Amino acid sequence: MRSLTPVALLLAVRAAAQQPAANAPAETITPADTKNAQCLSCHAPIAAQLQEKFVHRALEMGCEACHVDHLAGGAESKAAHFVNAAQLALCAGCHDLKSEPMAKAHHGQLLDKALCTGCHDPHGSPNAKLIAARQHLPFADRQCEKCHQLPQEGKVMLPAASLSELCETCHVQFKKRFEEAQVQHTALQLDDDSCITCHRPHASREPSLLKAKVINLCITCHTDKPGNKKFVHDPAGTDCSICHDPHGSNFDVHLRADVNTLCNACHGLRPPTQTSEGERLVMPAGFPERATKIYVDSTNHGHPTIGHPLSGNGIGPKKDQPLTCISCHTPHSGDSVQRFVGELRGTALCLSCHGNK
Repeated sequence: MRSLTPVALLLAVRAAAQQPAANAPAETITPADTKNAQCLSCHAPIAAQLQEKFVHRALEMGCEACHVDHLAGGAESKAAHFVNAAQLALCAGCHDLKSEPMAKAHHGQLLDKALCTGCHDPHGSPNAKLIAARQHLPFADRQCEKCHQLPQEGKVMLPAASLSELCETCHVQFKKRFEEAQVQHTALQLDDDSCITCHRPHASREPSLLKAKVINLCITCHTDKPGNKKFVHDPAGTDCSICHDPHGSNFDVHLRADVNTLCNACHGLRPPTQTSEGERLVMPAGFPERATKIYVDSTNHGHPTIGHPLSGNGIGPKKDQPLTCISCHTPHSGDSVQRFVGELRGTALCLSCHGNK
C-alpha cells in the first residue's frame, strides 16, 4: 500500500471506509513510520492507542491526513487538536455519511450534525468500528429506541421532555442524591441538558462515559484551579473528584466530607473509614501512602504542636469561620511545600491568631 501515490492512497482508504469491515486488527496496519514517529515521540497516549486491536486506517497516510503539522508552521491553528478541517467534514472526506449502509448502521439517526468522536475513537480501540472503549449500556446492546425516537423535521427526538429527564429514568440514584444534596453542583442547574456537559451519551474512552479526564473537565469552568503556584496538592493536580463530589453533597463546595475528615483520610495516622454523614470514605490507592502523616488525638488536637487544636469556631485566622486544615493550608496550590495560606509562613502564620499573646 505504501507504493501508492498519496491521492491513490486516499482513494483506497476511502473505498475501504465504505465497507462493513472499515477497521482492521492492529497487526494488519502499518502506520507511515517516518511521518508518525516524530508525532508519537511526544504524543505517547496516542502511541498507546495504536497498539489496540483496531486501528484507524487513516493512519496509513500518517498523522497529517487529519492534523496540521504544528511543527511546520501550523502552530497558529486555532482548531482543536490541530485538525485540518471541521470534524464532520474531515470524517466525510472518507466516509459517505449519506450512504444506505451508514444510515442503517446508525438506525436512521441524523448524521449531518453528528459528532463522530462521540461514539468512535479516531485512533484506536479494542472495539470494532473504532467504537470507544467504554459504552453506555443501551448503546452497547444496540437498543437505540430506549433513548431515541425517529428524527422529525431534521431534529433529534427523545422519548422524554428533556435530556436530563431521560437520563434520570435509569440513573435514579443520581437524581435522588442531587435533589437531597444541601450543596448542588452549579453545572447541573444550568439547563435541561446538563448531563451531557460532562458525559457522553454513547461511548467514551474515559470512566463513567466522561468527555475527558476529570481535571480537564473541571478546569473548563474552574479556570483558576488547581492553580499555578509552585507546589500543587497531589489530588488537586490529578483528579478533582478525589475531594469533590461532582453532583452534590452536604458539605461546602460539594466536598465529599467535612474538611478535616477529608484531609485526615490521607494525612491521618488513623484515617477515617466514613464521612461525618456516615458514608463510606475511601481514597484512591497511592494517595494515602504518599501523604505526609500528622498526629491528631481523639479530641482533634495535636498539630502543628502537641495540644494545638485543629477545629473550633472563631479561633482561626478568619474569625468568622471555623478553624480547619484549610485555615492554614491551601487545598490546591501554594508557594511553599506546606502550601500555607497567602504569604503567611512560620511566625507570621502563628501571629495571625496569636498576635496579642
